Amino acid sequence: MLSSVLVFVMLMVLLGIIFINWITMVEGHYDEHVYRDYLKVLVKQGGVTIVIFACLLFSVVYIGFMPNYQVGEADGVIVSESEGGLCFNTFQYKLQMGVDRNTETFTTNDPKVVEKLLYLRGKRVTLYYREWLVQPWWVGFGHEVYDVKLRE
Repeated sequence: MLSSVLVFVMLMVLLGIIFINWITMVEGHYDEHVYRDYLKVLVKQGGVTIVIFACLLFSVVYIGFMPNYQVGEADGVIVSESEGGLCFNTFQYKLQMGVDRNTETFTTNDPKVVEKLLYLRGKRVTLYYREWLVQPWWVGFGHEVYDVKLRE
């Protein structure tokens, strides 16, 4: 989520720089030397913005979105399920672990896993999940389930 906000802010800064320079030229402050100076500043500021944007994109792809930051499994009974999301639908499940009714939230958007979880609701299951270092916005929240098996 944080990485998406940073990318959006960087794009808005770049568009703002271009817009301010365009407005200045349109309002009649056009002079050949001033235009060249604005163009140099735009290239410098835009170049810096593009370099920062590229560094952010690199860090998001190779560092921030590490899907296997933590891998684990959890045993319990699925007690509730819900579906949500504006652009990407994700399915959230609450797993009751142990007798003290502690619940943990898990999420998935894999259709095969969703089908298995619907079939195994109310039964004792083992969920295999992964955590992200920085959770992307299309995954949802909580631990992402990639496999589920019936616990015997």
